[in-house]
Amino acid sequence: MWAGVITMSRDPISLVQNKGATRKVRKARNLTAEEFHILLKDLHEPFATVALLCVCLGLRISEALALRWSDVVGLAHVSASSAASWSKLLTI
Repeated sequence: MWAGVITMSRDPISLVQNKGATRKVRKARNLTAEEFHILLKDLHEPFATVALLCVCLGLRISEALALRWSDVVGLAHVSASSAASWSKLLTI
């Protein structure tokens, strides 16, 4: 590696020490479909729409907030089968 200080087989980030940081101890929890629907009923707009968008499309919050209309222009022409699937999801 640069200047021969570290061999190429070693990960250079392993030398970094972040004092005071803790490792994630608990595993992230997933919501069941029923829990999500309860949450969705309690959320006000536009938060409910963003939550539904994230769950249905598998987006992270940063990805959802970065969307522009030019990214979703093709979604205006949703097929009838897709629309039926969405309405079924919303009525669970």
